[in-house]
Amino acid sequence: MNKHFFQQQQQRFTQHLQNAKQQGLLQKLLAWLLIGLMLVVGLSLLVFFLVLSWVLIPILLIVAYIRRKRGKTTHTQRSGQVFDAEVIDRKED
Repeated sequence: MNKHFFQQQQQRFTQHLQNAKQQGLLQKLLAWLLIGLMLVVGLSLLVFFLVLSWVLIPILLIVAYIRRKRGKTTHTQRSGQVFDAEVIDRKED
């Protein structure tokens, strides 16, 4: 790349900055308000899902513990049963 390319880029950038300075105050204010609104919405969603996880994780852990405890008791009650089964087809490798 040569020096001429960088000079063109600098001229384009300064022209872009001058155009940005000429924009109206209302347009700048609207842009800042829109950015602020997006940040507030994003932050509120983050806090909502964080609190939701803090509430749901202990509940799901308790439910899993109760299911596991019930599963062990039903398994020990059924351990005395005998199931009769017949092998229909067996493949030998």
